[in-house]
Amino acid sequence: MENGVTQYFQMDRSVWMLEIAGYIRLRLRQQGEPRSLAESLRGREEISAEEFERMSSSCMEEGGKITDAYDVDLDRLELSAVCPGIGWVSYRLKDVSTAVWHADRCGSYSWNVRNARFTEKLAGKETASAGHLSAKNFSFADEITADDGRLNFYLENSFDVDRVFGTRTAKGDDWLNVYAGYDMAAGQVCDMLEVDLHRADGREESLEYRLNAVEKSALLQKMDAYCQQQTGQSLKEYCAQCMAEDMVPPAGPVM
Repeated sequence: MENGVTQYFQMDRSVWMLEIAGYIRLRLRQQGEPRSLAESLRGREEISAEEFERMSSSCMEEGGKITDAYDVDLDRLELSAVCPGIGWVSYRLKDVSTAVWHADRCGSYSWNVRNARFTEKLAGKETASAGHLSAKNFSFADEITADDGRLNFYLENSFDVDRVFGTRTAKGDDWLNVYAGYDMAAGQVCDMLEVDLHRADGREESLEYRLNAVEKSALLQKMDAYCQQQTGQSLKEYCAQCMAEDMVPPAGPVM
């Protein structure tokens, strides 16, 4: 994302995060009329948004054909990367640029040494980002409830909800209730998080947050683990039980 324009590319080779970060640092430090970041990506091929979604979701699998997926947002000044089994991990570009500076001055030309230094300097600098929620952001509380063909999971606010949802609960007595849904018949995570905003003056607002493919994949893993913890069954097994119970006719004579 740059100047309000989003482009999607695939590369003809593996690209480490340090390399992407190096391009970003050069882009941020360019004077005058800088060339776009895309022009710095050697061996790029433009792809559709749908293809990027598919490929970034595939990156969630260990040992898959897609080795890395990144989202560089020069408008919000963020860099996000997909971490297999976890999902998106996001950083502010100023922290990324600083980490590159340390990597370039670590006293070694070895790529592995420089990458280790880069990773060390980014440790603990993760930030919550809209469109980049990960398994680390998803934690549940209370019982799983079944309603109208879906399971509802109550999400704890274990991340910066204001930054992600665009609210301002931290500056007042407002609060959020966030619910994730699982469509039992379709066997998939629902597209939207339901966000209920409760105002200090008693007003209530309903918001929606659309999940992307990587977020849904990360959320599915956490749902399955929580279902095992709460019911002793996998998500698939528990859904089958709930749907079977819904199909049982009422006992006794029908008047």
